[in-house]
Amino acid sequence: MSTISEKHQMFMSQVHAAKLPEPEFEYVLALGMRKPAGEVCFDFAWPDQKIAVQLDRDSQRIYEQAVRYVAQEQGWRVWYVSGEMVLRGAAITAVIAGFGNEITSRDRQSTS
Repeated sequence: MSTISEKHQMFMSQVHAAKLPEPEFEYVLALGMRKPAGEVCFDFAWPDQKIAVQLDRDSQRIYEQAVRYVAQEQGWRVWYVSGEMVLRGAAITAVIAGFGNEITSRDRQSTS
């Protein structure tokens, strides 16, 4: 069975194979402007696109739902993915979809 670090490495390999921009690892997002606001550390994040991935987190937990809600209020799209999703390639597929037209237009520009 894979460890979390192996799954992180596998996900990064998928990011590179998909030619996505390099994500920030362990990106810290402030959850509000008031003090104490709280913060969350995403495993992978693309701050410019406001896309974040949490690996091996339970998306049904109340805390995770609250984080997702607050992050979405700030314009972020957050995916909670299991190691199984990384192994099947479903996690990177979701992230690629999150980039949407940005990747399609970038690919068109690089082939022109």
